[in-house]
Amino acid sequence: MNKRWSEAEAAGKIMVALDYPNADAARELLQQLQGIPCYMKVGMQLFYAAGPAFVRELKDKGYKVFLDVKMHDIPNTVKGGANSITKLGVDMFNVHAGGGAAMMAAAAEGVESALAENTELKRPVVIAVTQLTSTNETVMNEEIGIPGKVADTVVRYAKLTKLAGLDGVVASPQEVTAIKA
Repeated sequence: MNKRWSEAEAAGKIMVALDYPNADAARELLQQLQGIPCYMKVGMQLFYAAGPAFVRELKDKGYKVFLDVKMHDIPNTVKGGANSITKLGVDMFNVHAGGGAAMMAAAAEGVESALAENTELKRPVVIAVTQLTSTNETVMNEEIGIPGKVADTVVRYAKLTKLAGLDGVVASPQEVTAIKA
């Protein structure tokens, strides 16, 4: 069955990467997209330059926000970071699956503690990056020290992500079939 989407529904499926060095540069694109209710991805460069205030600005303009900061630290630090990110009101954020199941579960705990503190908050989607697409087998085996095939590691990380209670993973299209299986 073919579903026909309204323009607003279709726009809500689009995620625009705000890969800019500062808020002013990102605002130039936002001006061109004004009125289109798409998702905005705020990565590390922009978040480190413009901070939480810029995320709040996007939320105040009605955008959904994916905060792409790929948290990877000790579980307690990730728990605190997830708590702060949830309080910021983002709709989605990510962690590195390579931090392990305990770290990913701590991210989920941080979300839960923020929601318990403020019941008006919306639960963000929390996803885990399995392997960066720039990581090939040689880098993974020889530099990072993880033996085997990238696809096998991606599937192992996806299973850990599910075990930790997160909502999904970020992976290359080449691994989607293996992850679903």
